[in-house]
Amino acid sequence: MSQAAFMVFESAHGTKFHRLPLQAFPNFWAYAYLIQLDNQRILIDTGSGTDTSHEDLLRGLQQAGLQPSDLTHILITHAHIDHYGGLTKLKQLTNAKIGCHELDVQTVAHHEARLALISHRLASFLADAGLDKEEADSLLSIYRFTKALYQSVPVDFVYNESIPLFDFIHLPGHCPGHVALRLDDVVFCGDMVVEGVTPHLSPESINPYSGLDHYLDSLEKFEVWARDARLILNGHDDVITDLPSAIDATHKNILRRISKAVDVLRES
Repeated sequence: MSQAAFMVFESAHGTKFHRLPLQAFPNFWAYAYLIQLDNQRILIDTGSGTDTSHEDLLRGLQQAGLQPSDLTHILITHAHIDHYGGLTKLKQLTNAKIGCHELDVQTVAHHEARLALISHRLASFLADAGLDKEEADSLLSIYRFTKALYQSVPVDFVYNESIPLFDFIHLPGHCPGHVALRLDDVVFCGDMVVEGVTPHLSPESINPYSGLDHYLDSLEKFEVWARDARLILNGHDDVITDLPSAIDATHKNILRRISKAVDVLRES
């Protein structure tokens, strides 16, 4: 993506949405979003929790005229570290109610136990795939590295109960509890559609409700659910205004990657 920038969007009914650019990791940018409506001040996603990401988040809130203590709710689109990792530092500065999908509660609120479980499943998967111990240990170390930034933060509510102001749809595949949120004619899609790539997809044997089958099904549902949205704001790229074209490009990227994998298997 190009250099991330602070921006303000507006829905058809006049609600303003502030886009906060966060350098989640070196040269890797993510967006959080801030909505102020009536007495509610809602933050969508929090960045990774690195010092730089946290400083960017505080700077973005200040640019929008708020402090962390002003927030009433924090909504997580999905439990990947570049979207929820900032909760650890942010929770110390706010009493905002934290929400995520019920399938992501374990990752957010019981991080250490969840990390141990998924690490064990990943190790088994890598062994079954034929990697030697040195290669497997290297991949496991990379997997655990960014997770060390985070410490468990309690979740106050889950999305199968309610979300303040928003409609939502559950879109598993990229992450078990991935959701898209909608207010008026504006949709926040997290990592459901990412420009130029396909979101990474873990095998379901490692993480239930993950994987290509779930993701393709979610893409189909998302296209129908969001078809009349005017703006689709995502976690890393510029605003999407032509969702069918973006989804078509995603399908083509998936087919390209599958074709490459099949070619490798034929050669082996």
